[in-house]
Amino acid sequence: MSIVEAHFTVIDRKAVGVLVREVESMFIEFFDYRRLFVKDYRKPKEYATVDLNVSRTEDSIVKAFLAPIMKLSAEGFAPVFYKLHRWAIRGKGDDLPPDDKSAELRLVTFLRLAEQLSHRLKELFEPFASHLFTELVTIVRKFVNLTPETIQDREQKSGQDDTKTFESDSDFVAFIAGMPKSQKPIALKAVLGTLKSCFTFCPPVSFVTNERFEAVVEPLVDQLENRNLNEDEVRDFVMAAIVHFGVALEHASKETMLKKLSELVMLKARHTSAEIRLLAVRCQKQIVLALGREGMISLLVELLPSVAELMEDADEEIEKEAHALLITMEDVTGEKLQKYM
Repeated sequence: MSIVEAHFTVIDRKAVGVLVREVESMFIEFFDYRRLFVKDYRKPKEYATVDLNVSRTEDSIVKAFLAPIMKLSAEGFAPVFYKLHRWAIRGKGDDLPPDDKSAELRLVTFLRLAEQLSHRLKELFEPFASHLFTELVTIVRKFVNLTPETIQDREQKSGQDDTKTFESDSDFVAFIAGMPKSQKPIALKAVLGTLKSCFTFCPPVSFVTNERFEAVVEPLVDQLENRNLNEDEVRDFVMAAIVHFGVALEHASKETMLKKLSELVMLKARHTSAEIRLLAVRCQKQIVLALGREGMISLLVELLPSVAELMEDADEEIEKEAHALLITMEDVTGEKLQKYM
């Protein structure tokens, strides 16, 4: 792939425009690598090694693909992106037999590609992010292994809540349900990385609408207790997405939304699991640091009682982290907050 990348690096924009269909066809063949390789590995012990090797190879394919594609105009790139999207979610209806069990692996590849594109295109990725948003949120909602406590709590509330809920595309839900278990965390991390980029670079006023906020905020915070992710993955992907979401809300002056995000994070700090409480406190600390004084002031009234409660937590590590959170809040606001608790 390095040879392919080097070749396209020296080709000028005009030549890429002429060759775009050939480039597109060639890389669609390359992007089938994960589907062709992973589908034959179904033994759990082999997953980690196989996934790592496949992802490394796939990364080199994506890097080579970006060399010519980044030379296209927005108008030239859009048809390529949408064709790849169709290839990723409609493979069974095109070149794969109906009983093929590996079509969902194409979606994993596409999501990892979309994540890299979101990093490279920055604010120019907004129309593509908008096109994918429902699917991204659906994956965040479906690919989470919640604790029994949270599941029971949601079931009790569902009968009492008359608000409109997020509606996923039923065909897409059925499609991703067939994705191999080993691939779901990979897909989820790509989605979280994409959302982080969107929250960072897309204009927050236009991108974070009320409808989108309500769709994504709770399932995103739920990822703090996803038992299918390890602690490092929660920190690097979940917390990062939540923090950048908070910053986007602050930049858009969406104070009510920011308060709700903070409230949901602190609700996780009341979980019966000490591990989840600790992750929630650490996440809130990162939010405070990222928001700065102006954003932090709006959260003080709701946040201080929760912090005071956590400073008396039975778990020593959580108690220490809560004290560290208070110190961070004081540093950011420039005020001594202990007297208000």
